[in-house]
Amino acid sequence: MATITISGNDFLTYSSLAEADTYFLGSTDLSTWDGYTDAQKERGLVSATRLIDRQSWQGEKDDSEQSLSFPRSGLSDCAGNSISADDSLTYIVEASQLLALDLLAGATVQTTGTNENLTKRLKADTVEIEYFRADQATNTRFDKDVMELIGCFLTSSVAIAGSISYGTDGTALDNDFSLSRGI
Repeated sequence: MATITISGNDFLTYSSLAEADTYFLGSTDLSTWDGYTDAQKERGLVSATRLIDRQSWQGEKDDSEQSLSFPRSGLSDCAGNSISADDSLTYIVEASQLLALDLLAGATVQTTGTNENLTKRLKADTVEIEYFRADQATNTRFDKDVMELIGCFLTSSVAIAGSISYGTDGTALDNDFSLSRGI
């Protein structure tokens, strides 16, 4: 974790500007990152940290006194292996750097909800609602690179959980609801 000072105010962030600059040295996004001023990059890192901390996370803060949501204990990676609180922070630092660049590039991540409207059809007679199948790669507020890092830690991650049901069980409608009609 780092502290970034903007206009005399200190902000806790997951990544310092120096760490982010080093990260992007090894990235194909280097020229995009370098196109921003240091002040813009710092604001991007502060905004990314705030956005990350507004999410609902699995596990618990490693220290109940810590200001930010990470490091966290009680987390598992996408393969189901337990990870340490320090490892959870490593994932979040990289995600915050990528998210900062997304925000600077004009991504609508701050104003986009976590789910798309997936309603395909509504029907009134014999009540029916049909949804489009959610695309795991696009049904999220964060881009793919960020979700690959932190998706397994979110409490409601589409990449982790969800179910899709097709068809019916073949029983007659009156048999399915006999108890609710008092029969």
